[in-house]
Amino acid sequence: MYGSSRQPSSGYRVTPQTTATQPYGYGGHPLQIAQSYAGLAQAADQERQMNMQRAAERQNAVIGGYDQQIAASRARGQQGYAQLKSDYDALAADALATRQRNMDRIDQYGNSMRQDLDIQNQQRLAAARQSAIQRGLGNTTIQDSLVRGQNFDNTRQQLSLEDQLLQNRIATDSQLSGVYQGALQNRAQALNSQRNTDAERDNALVQNQLGYIGGIQDDQEGFRTVADLYTQLWQMQNANAEAQKDRRARNPGLYRPQSNRVIGRARTKW
Repeated sequence: MYGSSRQPSSGYRVTPQTTATQPYGYGGHPLQIAQSYAGLAQAADQERQMNMQRAAERQNAVIGGYDQQIAASRARGQQGYAQLKSDYDALAADALATRQRNMDRIDQYGNSMRQDLDIQNQQRLAAARQSAIQRGLGNTTIQDSLVRGQNFDNTRQQLSLEDQLLQNRIATDSQLSGVYQGALQNRAQALNSQRNTDAERDNALVQNQLGYIGGIQDDQEGFRTVADLYTQLWQMQNANAEAQKDRRARNPGLYRPQSNRVIGRARTKW
């Protein structure tokens, strides 16, 4: 009998024959298929990590862009707020200076009116004395009476002038103070509106940034691909192990431990 036609007896160990690597699904050797699965899983994991790195770089670039927009928005807001504050401060200062100038003018006008009233009083008093002398009434008693009467009239006129000046001062102060207070109120409203506008713009940018960050997700598809490949590898290895157990159970004679002797004599090689 030729060696090519001999069949192994029940006392021989069967060694599986190795074959060339075949594509998955075409009956390749389990070890080679496992190596193919492991290679695919490693390649898929490398690709997943590269994708995650590229995604992280893009995400950092977008987040950095948001940071730049927020910083620029805040800088513009501060610049606009400072300019608006400067403009309104100038208006308020001008309103206050206008009020002070007009109040000073009222005081100056009052001083002039007082001087005019004193001059008029002196003139009227001198005229009264001259008239009394011309009429032969130049004694001291008459002169004192004329002076008291003229001073009384002058006092009434001074009181009337002071009352008029006070009313003018109150009216002017009220009007000009209202203008100044209005300037301050407009300033406060404008600055508050500017501050709110800047805050709303900044908050919108921050919300967009947070929304983008919250929407970032890992490469779940890449994870699933790698996990599926390893899962298939483990399933195949488990299936091979179960098949090996089944073959041993069905053919115990083919898988007995090797012995140095066969039926009472030494084993010989074919």
